[in-house]
Amino acid sequence: MNGEAVRKLFKIYPDARLIFLVRDGRDAVLSHRIQFFIDNPHKLNQEDKQILQSFIQNSEPYLSGQRSLFTRKGIIQAANGWVDNVIETDEVGRQLFGDRYLSLRFEDLLAHPWEEMGRLWSFLDVDADISGLFETVTNELTRNPDADWQQEKANLIAKSLIKGKHGSWREMFTQRDLQTFNQIAGDTLDRWDYEIEIPKEGNKVKL
Repeated sequence: MNGEAVRKLFKIYPDARLIFLVRDGRDAVLSHRIQFFIDNPHKLNQEDKQILQSFIQNSEPYLSGQRSLFTRKGIIQAANGWVDNVIETDEVGRQLFGDRYLSLRFEDLLAHPWEEMGRLWSFLDVDADISGLFETVTNELTRNPDADWQQEKANLIAKSLIKGKHGSWREMFTQRDLQTFNQIAGDTLDRWDYEIEIPKEGNKVKL
């Protein structure tokens, strides 16, 4: 989603309510990268194909942050894309939908599912006084249909990954990835109350 998508939604459904779920940009770009590997391998350039084949052959260096899943250009584009998406969606959503717009963080939903779902139900004027609702929400947290689908479609890629895990970037980002993302998206991470990890001492990345 981005600002243009919100404008189109408002044009078609001006009375709608918009819920914007924000995810830590570092986890978001990793997830999108893996998803692209699985869904669109035919669209990869030669450098990206080499990264994918190397990951399939030996994923450990990528899972431990020794090697990057991103090219230098790729991590820059990914960071800029996340920033533009979050800023535009939030600004345009507030502007057009007003009190019919709600934002929440993916990480808060995982950490406090009942409380965050309560916010959503209240926002949607949904009656949450239903027998067994707490158990249903709890059970849903143990399911991950998307992960199951990825394992079935591209097991060689997905078998080493935990889909939907919070904080995978801490293990998988290289120091270059981290520094680049901080330089581009640090202000946006801070605005959404995400912790900014400082890269270890070393050569600075020139964007």
